[in-house]
Amino acid sequence: MRFIDKLENKIGRFAIPHLMRYIIIAYAVGYLLYITRNYAALSFLALDAEGILHGQVWRIFTYIIQPPNNSLPVFVLLTLYFYYMIGRYLERQWGTFKFNLYFFSGMFLNVAAAIVIYLIFGVVMPMSVYYINLSLFMAFALEQPDTYMLLFFVIPFKVRWFAIIDGIYFAVTVFFGLLSMAVQLPVSVLTPLYYVGINPTPTGATAALIAMLNFIVFYFVFKAGKRSTGSQKTYKRSTDSNAQRNAYQSNAASGAARIPRHRCCICGKTELNSPDEEFRYCTSCAGAFEYCSAHLHNHNHVYRDKDGNLKRD
Repeated sequence: MRFIDKLENKIGRFAIPHLMRYIIIAYAVGYLLYITRNYAALSFLALDAEGILHGQVWRIFTYIIQPPNNSLPVFVLLTLYFYYMIGRYLERQWGTFKFNLYFFSGMFLNVAAAIVIYLIFGVVMPMSVYYINLSLFMAFALEQPDTYMLLFFVIPFKVRWFAIIDGIYFAVTVFFGLLSMAVQLPVSVLTPLYYVGINPTPTGATAALIAMLNFIVFYFVFKAGKRSTGSQKTYKRSTDSNAQRNAYQSNAASGAARIPRHRCCICGKTELNSPDEEFRYCTSCAGAFEYCSAHLHNHNHVYRDKDGNLKRD
């Protein structure tokens, strides 16, 4: 059993269901404070390593209230809805505990980094969870790379390409943020970066590095998503169970009606009535579910609920 699975068995009961719902509410409150110009309250709740070390421990948790952006309300609403959809999907895909662990580990890594930097350099870095949210989108893209989204609400675009752009965004933020510590960036460089929403500062670079570290360790080392073991992959590559294979061979030898070895669990199509069709197992579904080419990337995934029962979205 993996480390996270062992941890879930011990403390999984403390996980917060529908965590993204409460995070979105916190963002909404933060945005209301911003548009009402209640900057004192935002500052009182922000991440401040010096304040934390002087007893203001609430900042460890309340800095999440910083909204993801401070643009027009309609764009904020769209952003919050987008983050809610992603968080809701990842919680169903990974499970409540793993999603909680991913988000809170990113939060606490921010706090730890801010405190360490303050103790070593005496610098206060007011980081937010903005880059953690961006890393959630990358995790979603790895789970659903062929899902289409509308660029500018019109142009269909595969999520995988958005994820590549997201990765470039992280790399540029880190590069220019660290570079700004050594040299003063000219206005000709800063202006286009600001236009595309990149914050080339040491604070932005640190937050982006932490978010990517959390993403890489959690997703690729601990494998947060529903990944198949070697035996599961072998099973999924097999055409059928031994019992079905024996029945197929027996019926074929006796001249009886053939039993299909492949069947799409959505439309029921088999290799018998569609000999040119290709069938594949979905690696994102819990269990072995086979689909035709038309439904492989166009179906609601099967997942296990908290009681271990298989359910389809």
